[in-house]
Amino acid sequence: MQIYKSETREIVCQLREYRISRTECIAALDSALVSVVQRMKPGELSAVRFEILRNYELVSQYARKSELIGSATQDYITVQ
Repeated sequence: MQIYKSETREIVCQLREYRISRTECIAALDSALVSVVQRMKPGELSAVRFEILRNYELVSQYARKSELIGSATQDYITVQ
């Protein structure tokens, strides 16, 4: 479970630092999930679910910020 947490934190960090796209981030998170499910113990389901939701929220927040920045940039370009 700790490996999954650290992997997914690194993936989200790469997204924030523009090293990967949102699509690549989601694919990488899915891949990490498949890996953890294969070796998961029965009692870890709620912890994994928590991490999935946390990652979804982080990616969603990033997407909202990116859209705001994108529309602000577009507004700036239009005004000029």
